[in-house]
Amino acid sequence: MGDETGLKRCEVCGVVFMKKDEVPPSIFTKRRHCSQHCALVGRYQNPENRKIVSERSKRQWQHPEFKEKTRKRISEGLKNSPVVQAFARQQAFKLGKMNLGRKHSAESRANMSRGRLGSHRTEETKNKMRLAALAENNAFFGRRHSEETKKKIGESCKGHFCPWRGQTKENSEAIRSRAVKASKALRGHKKSEEWKHKIAESNKRTKNSPEWLATTGLKMLEFRKQLVVPKKDTSIEVKVQEMLKQLGMEFFTHSYINILHGYQCDLFVPALNLIIECDGDYWHGNPAFFKDLNDRQKKQRERDVLRTKELNAKGYNVLRLWECDIRKMNLETFAIMLSKYPPRYQVQLPGISQQEVTSLVE
Repeated sequence: MGDETGLKRCEVCGVVFMKKDEVPPSIFTKRRHCSQHCALVGRYQNPENRKIVSERSKRQWQHPEFKEKTRKRISEGLKNSPVVQAFARQQAFKLGKMNLGRKHSAESRANMSRGRLGSHRTEETKNKMRLAALAENNAFFGRRHSEETKKKIGESCKGHFCPWRGQTKENSEAIRSRAVKASKALRGHKKSEEWKHKIAESNKRTKNSPEWLATTGLKMLEFRKQLVVPKKDTSIEVKVQEMLKQLGMEFFTHSYINILHGYQCDLFVPALNLIIECDGDYWHGNPAFFKDLNDRQKKQRERDVLRTKELNAKGYNVLRLWECDIRKMNLETFAIMLSKYPPRYQVQLPGISQQEVTSLVE
């Protein structure tokens, strides 16, 4: 703005920055601000200018290349500039204090949720987050919450259900019973089909990825090789084990068999290179009792056939016994069954002589 004395004052800060008789008339008329900073401030004070800049910014950020380049530039700037990092921390602290106690409206939460739909973190981002959480990189490493902070956290958690809250050595049993009650209360609660489908798809993506198979999948496989399932032998398995002991045959229970579809067999007799499977009539779908098999029985039958083929291909002898046959079986019948498999070597254990075994077979 100009005044009667021929001086030009800045429209934002009011500082005199120009004299009329020292500059051409065109410049004196057009210039309204003393500096670029005041020009930007004055530009954003105008509502029409603000709207134009906002629309232009929206169009820019909708472009994926611009968005990615700007994010990388900002990220590199934050990494390499301590001043910028300090300023960012200061601004975050100010925003945190300003927003303390405020809550997003239902509409804002819905908009935020829609904005995150379909977005997934890249592997690079996941690795960065993982490294940032390590002890030497974690800003909270070695620190502890003060008693005041713990009280604040406790107050903020009030009203939220937590079965293990307040657990000590004295009340651990009461806390455990409360957790069991909570678990029983949720039992029978049915999930929607949409929720089940989402969980199934998520598991498929995770467990089919090469990264998962090479790390977690491999660890789980090694763990399951050492895991004895079931922990308690069935009655038919116990009977077969007792008959093997009476015949003086060395055997191992739940040995892991390394085939394409590896699993733990019921019994393995090394002298005969024999794997004995004690199949329950219901669980394995005995055709003598079940003409129409359910889905579980069909899958188990298919699994049994596949395992038998793979075992035979590896050179193992396989003897599958039905539950009904084992319950009626005596020692003589069982010895005759074993005589069909030629021994790789003679095993003599205390309790029975080789002549007695031969006499039973003959």
